[in-house]
Amino acid sequence: MTESVRTPFGMGADPEFTRLLPSIFDSIADGMTVVDREGVLRYANAAAARMIGHADVSELVGTSSEQAMDRLDLLDDDGRPLAALILPTRRAFSGEPDPEATVRIRSPDAHTERSYLVRGRLLEGPDPDRDLVITSFQDITAIKRVERRLSFLLQASALLGETTDYRDGLSRIAWLLVPAVADWCAFDVIVDSETVERVAIAQSDPELQRASGGVDRRRPTDSTLPSMLDEVKRRRRSVHVRGVTDEVLAQATLDADHLEGLRGMNLRELLSAPLVGRGHVLGAVTVGLSPSEPPLSAEDVAMIEDLGRRAGAAVDAALLLAESQESLRLQEEFMAVTSHDMRTPLAAVRGYAQLARRHVSGEKQDLESVDRWLSDIEESASRLASLVSEFMDVTLLRAGQTVPLQPQPTDLVAVTYERVREHQGAAETHTFEISNGRDAIVGNWDPARIGRVLDNLLGNAVKFSPDGGTIEVKITGDDTDASVAISDQGMGIASQDLSRIFLPMYRGANASGVAGTGLGLAGSRRLVELMGGRISVKSRLGKGSTFTVILPLAGGEPVQAATE
Repeated sequence: MTESVRTPFGMGADPEFTRLLPSIFDSIADGMTVVDREGVLRYANAAAARMIGHADVSELVGTSSEQAMDRLDLLDDDGRPLAALILPTRRAFSGEPDPEATVRIRSPDAHTERSYLVRGRLLEGPDPDRDLVITSFQDITAIKRVERRLSFLLQASALLGETTDYRDGLSRIAWLLVPAVADWCAFDVIVDSETVERVAIAQSDPELQRASGGVDRRRPTDSTLPSMLDEVKRRRRSVHVRGVTDEVLAQATLDADHLEGLRGMNLRELLSAPLVGRGHVLGAVTVGLSPSEPPLSAEDVAMIEDLGRRAGAAVDAALLLAESQESLRLQEEFMAVTSHDMRTPLAAVRGYAQLARRHVSGEKQDLESVDRWLSDIEESASRLASLVSEFMDVTLLRAGQTVPLQPQPTDLVAVTYERVREHQGAAETHTFEISNGRDAIVGNWDPARIGRVLDNLLGNAVKFSPDGGTIEVKITGDDTDASVAISDQGMGIASQDLSRIFLPMYRGANASGVAGTGLGLAGSRRLVELMGGRISVKSRLGKGSTFTVILPLAGGEPVQAATE
């Protein structure tokens, strides 16, 4: 009796079925191979050949598995090199029943990477030397990409939720992107309309770190270079450069050394996705890949864009929180200052009223003194009314509402002299000098609001020149406009702060420790704009500042404030 020998596929010797087996296995989407104990490939279907980068099955059969895979990098599910001993084929030969593993196969030449669920099954032969292992390869690339994307976004969201400091959160995410997705990553946040701050940067190797560090140091922190961020902000969507050329690099360089530094980063692919918060582009996350890495897939791009939306929401929330905290602080300071300022006129009203009452009830009545005290009471009451009106203006302006103006013929010279006289009376180490080209300059303005703007500018001139000195006030006018320029010899303003000092709640870098409440420069600018005018500033750090208010004589339509 002839011994029945199982075929490599575990079937009996049915010639017709055996003839059909290659066609059957070639129609299967999963890859299949059969390997003997010597590691020689005895069979491979068409899908297996494609999966490991071969055009035809004939290139595989008869070769060793090492030769068949020598052009590929085998990685585990976490991207680490995978030893051949722990592959399911080897484990099946060692006796492990039905071993399986997730294997990432990367082709350096084609820059592609796919994930497979690999399973091995031992087919026993007549003797151990003739044992075979059938190995199947199921392509699970799409599933693993979704898993990695969701896992990455969950980690990123957790990092963003752990801190209210968006800079710290973005720095952690940059190192999460590197090296999992890219070789280099940077987060840029648009501080205001003219300033970009690079808040985080990460790179995968020391050489790249040295190159990118040099480039980053040469990047001005107070201006935006022509860059991908400009395009992202303009288009309001991602910019993807799949082939980084010298022409692309030249658009973002300052000089030849800067260009050389960018070349040294050796990036083949760049993607910049917007950070979006409440419909506004707040910055961008930019990733770069070197030539040794596979290109970004559509899923990678979608994930980074999703990350940009999440990071943008976190940045926006952090900025809103900081703005709210600063607003509360300023409100508390304003209330404290206003309460303090109200005590003096209130005390005067009470004191003069008591004097008048005692005087009227006494035997000897001096109507002249009573009239003087009543005049003082009226003046103090007017001051109280002005403080209350200023408080209401501040409240309306901070709430983004319009202040109701009461325009009337107003002499700018008279209003300015009146406000300077008050500040001169309170100043101890400052001298005010006024010059005016005309005795009177009359326009259709709101005198109370002009007075408040001048109070703010004069008060700032005193506060920000703590060593005293002369404060010059120059009033000029022509047939269409009038202006007041207030110059001090104080601390001055740093150049990077000049474009931002009119922003709500913004304080210059050298303003710490100087009390700041009340109307502020943002409120002053808005009041002047409501009267059709404008405010400008010139300053040098340590040399003093000049603020100039320009008003049209006929009033005018409110000027639309610039969008911040």
